[in-house]
Amino acid sequence: MSSDHAALFHCSRCGACCSHLKEFGELYGDLDDGHGVCIFYDKGMHSCRQYIDRPLKCRVVESYVFFKEQMAFKEYCRINKQGCAYLQTLS
Repeated sequence: MSSDHAALFHCSRCGACCSHLKEFGELYGDLDDGHGVCIFYDKGMHSCRQYIDRPLKCRVVESYVFFKEQMAFKEYCRINKQGCAYLQTLS
């Protein structure tokens, strides 16, 4: 993915997505610690202990490959930004 594409969605590393896995249904069930928090999420540091090597489904820009037949990249980023803003309201 080009740097232009990466600029369309910037992860602030706030941890909202990592601490609200249940909002995603079963998609992240394998990462759920049983309380809706990712097993890789460090609550004290508010960061992912696996950020560099995190699963593909945790990489918004790279995960677009699964949606490119359904929507344009700009729309995909817009939807993800909306979801991110929603999750931040839950924290």
